[in-house]
Amino acid sequence: MPIFTIFNPISSTLVVSFTLCVMTTLATLSPFSVLAALTILFVLFAGMACQVQSSQGSFTDIRPGNLGELLDSKEVVIIDVRTPQEWDRGLVPEALRINLQDRAFADRIASLDPDANYLIYCNSGNRSRVASRYMINNGFRHVYNYDGSHFQIRREYEQYQQVKKD
Repeated sequence: MPIFTIFNPISSTLVVSFTLCVMTTLATLSPFSVLAALTILFVLFAGMACQVQSSQGSFTDIRPGNLGELLDSKEVVIIDVRTPQEWDRGLVPEALRINLQDRAFADRIASLDPDANYLIYCNSGNRSRVASRYMINNGFRHVYNYDGSHFQIRREYEQYQQVKKD
């Protein structure tokens, strides 16, 4: 994950500005000053990362093959963040359909209970990761990202439902 994706925009802008100032003056600094400047940058990056991580939490990746464990351990709302065209190719039957690319995405997510458990999936795991991060950044505490394709989650969910029936 790129380091700037975990920072808020204001903090990352300040760090980028500071970094550019330091880099433009590196040629005029002594080796000791360069080392000191790099140490300061490292401390800034590390400190900001820890602050954001602890205050906003993080989501949990669910690897293919582990869906049943999650569904057995807690009540989970499944959200499919693909597009309507992709939904036509198949989906998990009980999944809420909230298109990540839709203008109403933020409003639809805001209408959900932030204390519930959510499993997010998409076509390959990229958009679900973006949606999961968005939810965590907006106060949701129990977010799980399915780290696989929609084919994998559909097959795994169908197998889980079949075992539950038997």
